[in-house]
Amino acid sequence: MSINSFLSNLLFSDKMNSRNKIILSGALLALVMLVTTNVFFTSSALAVGVETGTSPDGQLAVFVIKKAALICDNGAQAPSSQDAPEIGGCVDNTFQDNALYGNTSGNRFNQYLFSGEQLAELVVARDLSGATFLSSTAALSIGGSQKVVCTDITAQAANLRGNPGAYKWYGHDVSNLLTIIPPAMGISDTAGFDATYDKLYNCLVTVTPSMVDYKSVAVTVTDSLSRSATTEAQKWYFNPAISISISFDSGSSVLFPHTQPGQTVYSTNTLIIKNTAAGGVDLAAYLVGNDLYDTSGVALCPDSNILSVTNIAYRCKVGTFMSERYTPLQHLKEAAVCRDFDARHCLVDTVVHNDLLPDASNAITSVLYNQHQAECWFQLKVPVPCAGTFTNPSAIEVLVRAL
Repeated sequence: MSINSFLSNLLFSDKMNSRNKIILSGALLALVMLVTTNVFFTSSALAVGVETGTSPDGQLAVFVIKKAALICDNGAQAPSSQDAPEIGGCVDNTFQDNALYGNTSGNRFNQYLFSGEQLAELVVARDLSGATFLSSTAALSIGGSQKVVCTDITAQAANLRGNPGAYKWYGHDVSNLLTIIPPAMGISDTAGFDATYDKLYNCLVTVTPSMVDYKSVAVTVTDSLSRSATTEAQKWYFNPAISISISFDSGSSVLFPHTQPGQTVYSTNTLIIKNTAAGGVDLAAYLVGNDLYDTSGVALCPDSNILSVTNIAYRCKVGTFMSERYTPLQHLKEAAVCRDFDARHCLVDTVVHNDLLPDASNAITSVLYNQHQAECWFQLKVPVPCAGTFTNPSAIEVLVRAL
């Protein structure tokens, strides 16, 4: 028995950006469906060392206190994002700086952002001529073009030194950082935030569909004496294209040997899924399916002319990890209701997990990292009775979501 082949290079975009695309790509067995709404993301704040820029005369400097990638879809302190259809970014205060399991953006190992997600920077400027010479705003630029006016939040943090928890920046306690940043620049000033010389700025940019490719991000402060200083630029990949490749180790479809009712047989070849997304994007991957239908005109399997896809099970290997058992395929449920990477069962009709390694103790082992590939085997249990010729060009679907 073989599942008939399907091949398409059709690309359908539903609205705006590369995360909202359905891709039917090189799938001889499977309809490859990308449904990457902003649902699997929680927050991550990126702790960094001091990044600084200094004016030529050394009298003005700007320092990065903290950066945050605001990419989750709930939270009381969520900044507003109006870039429909994406859900606004936020910071998950539950995990704060210690993002681990269940907080998937803690596992976003590359610097990329999609439309609707937000990038925040907390910076402090020190002017040895005095804070009164500093402007009430700063400017965040992307790719050399100013995108955001950074606001002066000095008053909110004026009593921060020596008072942990007095001010939370998107849920993160930065009081200790502001006792050491900025460092002393001259004889008269000291390390740490000092309102005599310093101002604190909050920069928050929402990614839009027009922001694409690798871009440098930097913050510039200019004082009333026309001196300016710019932070060291960091690189982010905006709206990277999401793609996967589907192939087989032999043949052009998943192949099973000839079978009889009641038999259990195994595929004679394997399905190979490779993450080919741009920008170093890592993917969570799932296998789901659709029932096979009879093409002979007269069929019964076991009580209708439909062979349920739940009779097909899969077993995958990702790197050195391999499933210990075969897992039945399930029908795809409304994927858009998923709000948590740990809630993998929300993708299907039952509580059976259908990621690549559903029996793994940690869902992170199922992540298909950029340019990595997974290999899957299939098992077919033929019901009794079962007569007919069954096929479906999209019997198996590979669903991926960007982390």
